[in-house]
Amino acid sequence: MEYKPATGVSLDCDESITTGYGLIYEPNIRSAHFSSTGVSTQQYERYIPTSGIIGLEIEPNIVTGECGGDSIRYRSGNGPMVTNRCNSRGVVDGIYTAEEWSGCTPVVGQYSNLYAQFCSGTLHILNDWIYATAMPNNATCYNLFELFTGNGREHWGIWVFQDAARKPRVFRNGVEVTEDTTIVKSGLAGWGGSPRLEAPHAMYEFQINALEGGFSLQYADPGPASFCTTETSSADDEGSVIAPVMLQPQPYRQSDGPLTLTYLPVGATIDIIDVRGRTIYSTNVSTSNILTISFSQKLAAGRYTVRVITERTTQQLPLMVLP
Repeated sequence: MEYKPATGVSLDCDESITTGYGLIYEPNIRSAHFSSTGVSTQQYERYIPTSGIIGLEIEPNIVTGECGGDSIRYRSGNGPMVTNRCNSRGVVDGIYTAEEWSGCTPVVGQYSNLYAQFCSGTLHILNDWIYATAMPNNATCYNLFELFTGNGREHWGIWVFQDAARKPRVFRNGVEVTEDTTIVKSGLAGWGGSPRLEAPHAMYEFQINALEGGFSLQYADPGPASFCTTETSSADDEGSVIAPVMLQPQPYRQSDGPLTLTYLPVGATIDIIDVRGRTIYSTNVSTSNILTISFSQKLAAGRYTVRVITERTTQQLPLMVLP
């Protein structure tokens, strides 16, 4: 069975009744596996949150397909199906080279090309992200991938950091496997040119051992899946430059200390929302661009969304809380 995420959404009013705003909720993600013994299903929480902004839903790019043996077939949305065969030349260095991707056709997104190979159980992904053309100035920048493999039996959350000295953080079925070299082969971010864009830009690359079968991958295009502080940033509707909010540490463990948000717009409202849509923390930023949060009670392990709201913009960041 080829696994594909739900595509329907519903629109509900914001509880704060702020004029012009709405919250768009994603249906629960479930996978099903059919066999001679019956049907098994599993429900998942998301690593990548939906990014509801004024009247619009920005969803990460979704690639679906199947992999097995030494080949992979995949497509983006309703685009053409691409078939790539393993050429055994893949090197995780964060740089595109023609030799390592010889014979591999990417799927083309609005702001990125995504290359993939599957070689006897090893999945190799390169996100050629041409949207990021300003060199990051903060080592905590990362690209977040959400991936389902093995007909949905494996659910991955993969953080590939811009800092070359940092290993990627990898979670499989809610359990961190970062240090398990039998699962996580390697991962690295890089900076360089490619056939899509000769000028230097960001690239995110990783290799993992994954089950054969149907798969689904979500990644930044342009995202809510990439979070970075860069010398140039996005702008609001009036043209003012907005510095992306930085959330540290990520993922977060309460025993390690407080949660810190930096580059906050003064006057912003900060909400932390659990997977059921409940607001578990809320505050306003009055005089400082930095907010330190020490929670009065223990947070349940899982995924949360940090929402930063101003009069003109809304930013959302995923927060992974570890046990």
